[in-house]
Amino acid sequence: MAEPTSDAVLTARLRASDAAAFRQLFERHYEPLYRFVARRLPSAQSETPADVVQDLFLRLWQRRASLDPEQPVRAYLFSSANRMLIDRYRRQTVRQAYRDAQASQPVPVAAPIEHFDVAPDVQAAIQALPDAVRHTFVLSRFDGLTYREIAALLEVSPKTVEARMSKALRLLREGLRHHLQVWLAAILSLLQHWTGGVG
Repeated sequence: MAEPTSDAVLTARLRASDAAAFRQLFERHYEPLYRFVARRLPSAQSETPADVVQDLFLRLWQRRASLDPEQPVRAYLFSSANRMLIDRYRRQTVRQAYRDAQASQPVPVAAPIEHFDVAPDVQAAIQALPDAVRHTFVLSRFDGLTYREIAALLEVSPKTVEARMSKALRLLREGLRHHLQVWLAAILSLLQHWTGGVG
């Protein structure tokens, strides 16, 4: 059985307007991007996650000539999806401001921890993490992104991601020291999502 064509090769072919390569990238990355968008799309939006992801791939095709095959297309897609969601959030906030003059709220980079099926004690401990640390932890352990992909998404260095993950694990150990059995069970579950370090 032939090995799947790498993203780098497909990206190079896409630069040359290869529709088959575009189709393979679409089929390979559609589902994880759909899940990523579904957890973050503002509830008041009339668009569906499918609408956003299709728009994302349309832009990928339109900008194919500027793609760099040396850069991971997966990280590019997730970063682009995040920017699109921020743009949509800002537009929604402006519309809301006209209606009720309320100040806009910060857009979440990571999905709320309530979206995930974890023990209440673990959920509370994760929710108590500093924002940047919590966002990084959720993107790694729940969304399955590598450190490099998170770094591209958050526009920080992989070393910063690594430091945040170390801090997250340290704080969680401290926060759950009175719930050791819950902690061990949660960690065994979370480790199934481990992405292999910096990837």
